[in-house]
Formats: sequence, structure tokens, C-alpha cells
Amino acid sequence: MGYMGALGRLRIVARTVRVGLISGMGDLHQSIGEQYLGARLAAEYTREIAPATDPDFVLVERPVATESAVEIAARELTDDESCAMLLGALNVPHSIRAAQWAEDHGCLYVTANNNPLVWAGRRHVFHIGVPSEITGRAAARFVVDGRGAGRVAVLHTAGDFQVYAAACTAAALVDRGGAVEQRELGADPATDPALFRELRDWQADAMCLLGSELDRLAGVVRQVQPRGGPSLILHPRGMLCREFADAAGSAAEGHYFTDLYLRSTAAPVEEQALHRGLASVNPRLVATASHGFGWDGLRLLIHAWNAAGPRPDDQASCLEALVEYHGATGDLSFDERDHNGRWQHDPTTVAQLVGDEFQAASTLARSDSAPELSAERNSR
Repeated sequence: MGYMGALGRLRIVARTVRVGLISGMGDLHQSIGEQYLGARLAAEYTREIAPATDPDFVLVERPVATESAVEIAARELTDDESCAMLLGALNVPHSIRAAQWAEDHGCLYVTANNNPLVWAGRRHVFHIGVPSEITGRAAARFVVDGRGAGRVAVLHTAGDFQVYAAACTAAALVDRGGAVEQRELGADPATDPALFRELRDWQADAMCLLGSELDRLAGVVRQVQPRGGPSLILHPRGMLCREFADAAGSAAEGHYFTDLYLRSTAAPVEEQALHRGLASVNPRLVATASHGFGWDGLRLLIHAWNAAGPRPDDQASCLEALVEYHGATGDLSFDERDHNGRWQHDPTTVAQLVGDEFQAASTLARSDSAPELSAERNSR
């Protein structure tokens, strides 16, 4: 490339805006790593498409292992590293602590957590994970309305989050006219065969699995169908990843996965850009929900800064006025009562594992559920 060609590619950056990323450690390391990669790719994409006079947005990461370390990381990022905004890739207790700190110090904070306790009415906090109520309704629409299942087993691992998600799914299935058998998977896989025999005798024609432990759910998949389990199995959003497909092997062939991407040329520009970014890192990478939450979280922070300037109150007002923002993970609309953005737009799609590829199988929930969701949100 000649001198003038290189000069034409230079960005004339008036200033750099630093964004602090507080990331967790431990059992959610895969999801958190995916969120970080999504955010990093979003920063690179922004540099590619932004006018040369726009700020350059730079991520500065601080990993934390304990709740007490969250405040230290937030303070270091804002005071020592001059970060103007914060992005969270944390579990719920750590994210609540980050949200409290951000609100107390007047700093805009965006995170993927769907738990309403993370927001708790805080002006400067936005949390864009998909609520369990929405995911449960979408699962029921697909399994009962879309595939005609009448008797559905809902199996989940232990823990408050999974128990609640399973309850939301079971309630939605019953609302759709399905018969439901809800069971908790034991910690010991040796108890699974007896459970599968009971479900076979109950004549379940579909199964919804809920859990975040990849190896545990992959083990379930390898056991269930040889023991007469249902052919229609719907996996949770977190299992739509290359690691699960590799761990489950051929036993997961033809299974369905809760998703939030269209995975087609009809997808939003942001989704298509995310897919391209991941392919540039590794052609085998599959876009996960966590990649998208990291991407959309950073892009929302960038939008708030570019549209409203450096004042956190103005940034919060800007996001509260955002309607039908076309993110990588679907549309988002916020207001003063809703800092989650999902209640008017169910982003859920369903993918199917075919060979080595996750292929779009249904956009049923995404296309026609807005009135139902709006009614539920207004009743909360």
C-alpha cells in the first residue's frame, strides 16, 4: 500500500474513551471469556465503521474472584485507568456489587445478567440478558405449538437460577396445554437411568433440559435416547456452543437449542458483523449468546457516549429513550421502567445441530410474541 493509501486509512481520533470491563473467574469462565471476546470484536468493528472524528473506544479488563474485589476493580478502572464507563461479565452476586458501586459513583454500567436484582431501579445500570419468563414462553411455543408435543419432561440441574428457569418453562408449557413432569437431575449421573425409565413409562414425547454444567448435560444426552428417551430434546441457550457439540458427539445429532440469532442473511447488521468477527478469529467458532451479550453491551455504551456525551445522567437518559435498537442479539427497547430492553421484543430463535453445524430451525417465538410479552411486562 502506498503512502497516500495508508494515510487514507488513518483514524483522526480526537480522544480515546476507555471502558472498564470487570470480568469474573471460576465456574462461568467459558461464558465470561465469550463475553470478553464479543466486546473486543465490537470495539474493533466500531473502529472499522465509525467516522474518523469519533472517539476510539478501548477496553481495559480487570478480573475478580470475590465480591469484595469488585469494588476495588471498579475503583482502579475509573480512578487509575481513567475508564469512563463500565461493562460487566460477572455472576449475579458480583454484578449486583458492581451495579451498586456504579450507581453510588454515577457511572454507566451495562451487563448481561437477566436477574432484576442487578438493576433494582438503579438509574445508571442496564442488564440485557433474556429473562427466564421470556425464554420459558418461547420454549413452550416451540415445543407445543411448533412441534406438537403434549407430554414434556423438564429436567434441570440444582441451583436457584435453574430451578426458577425450569419453573418458568413448566408454567409456560402448561399454559400452552402441555402435560409436564418437572424433575431435578441428581449430582451423581448414576441416578439418571432410573429417572429415564420413569420418563419412558410416563411416555414423554419431548424434553427440555436446563443447566449450565456442560459435562453434566452432555452426559445426559449420551444416556437418554439409548434408554428410550424422547426424540425431541430442547437444550438451554448456554449449551449452544462448539464445546457442547464436541462433548455430546453424535448423541446430540438433530437436537434443538434455544438461540437468539437468525443465522441468515436476514439477520441484523450487528449479528452479521459478529459472525464475521468470530470467523476471523477462528472459522470453527460458533456465535453464542455470551458473545452477543458482550458485543451488544459495549455497542450500547458506545452509542450512549456518542449520542449523549460524557455525562452519565445524559447517557442513561439516552438509553432510556432507545426504541428498537437492532443489536446482535435482537431488538432492545428501554424506558424508565425497563432497563432490560427485552420485554417488548422476544429475541428467541431455535437452532438445530445438524452434522457439525448449528442451523436455524425456527423463528416462531421471535416473530409474533411481542403483544404477549408486553402484557406480562406491564403486569410486573
